[in-house]
Amino acid sequence: MNASRRLTACFILFAISNFSCGLAPLTGDAPRVADGALAPEISADAIAVERVLGELDTGLLPEEVSRLSLAIAAESRRAELPLELVLGVILVESAGYNFAVSEVGAMGLMQLMPPTAEAVAGQIGLLWEGPATLFDPIANVRLGVVYLQDLIERYGSLTTALAAYNWGPTRIAKRLERGEPIPAIYARRVLLATGEAKSAALQI
Repeated sequence: MNASRRLTACFILFAISNFSCGLAPLTGDAPRVADGALAPEISADAIAVERVLGELDTGLLPEEVSRLSLAIAAESRRAELPLELVLGVILVESAGYNFAVSEVGAMGLMQLMPPTAEAVAGQIGLLWEGPATLFDPIANVRLGVVYLQDLIERYGSLTTALAAYNWGPTRIAKRLERGEPIPAIYARRVLLATGEAKSAALQI
């Protein structure tokens, strides 16, 4: 991890710990050991995620929740984002319900707008089959983590990145241009949920 990425990762961890990553590409496979099995740290993280998801109405079958837990663990680790931060966003955005649709049309676990998700899918080479792609929980998490990663890298501030995730980068850019304060309520909600996820997972 280079210096800027270390600073970003440290900032995120500092923000999380005080409230209760220029970031690696998300392409490629999850870390694996020599025999092809998932690396132990991914498996341990997935167990922690499944503890959290198991308490929610995800709308998914148990085996789908298990696969989703592995995906959340792997994508968080690839992006060098704290696992509990990704869970915090999921809890605030959809309460973990895979088929959530907002009044403005955001979809799935991480509540992505289809045009945004389609652009991110093109960026990482993920097959886009229309808005229904966002009801594939693994695709949704992959796209959501990449998007969040990009915003953190762009702004260098977790609060600003989360505001852009919630309000959209265009609206936040206009506020920055006008010197207006960045809304912090959503970031506070995510960080509170982050702490709750960490506690629920028991040493996530």
